[in-house]
Amino acid sequence: VPAGTHDWNQFLKPDEIRAMLAPEPLTVTGPFGLAFNPLTDRWSEGDSDINYMMVATRD
Repeated sequence: VPAGTHDWNQFLKPDEIRAMLAPEPLTVTGPFGLAFNPLTDRWSEGDSDINYMMVATRD
């Protein structure tokens, strides 16, 4: 990955995403942490500090 690809000032924390979605009629679950293993080319459950996903469904 080239230098400068990631800008930590643009990293959104789960609480920030929840706050943005709060005005909408959505149920938000997660965050669910993800970990990638480049040796096996597989994702698994892991720490949610950096890689995570959340699910928002309409109420």
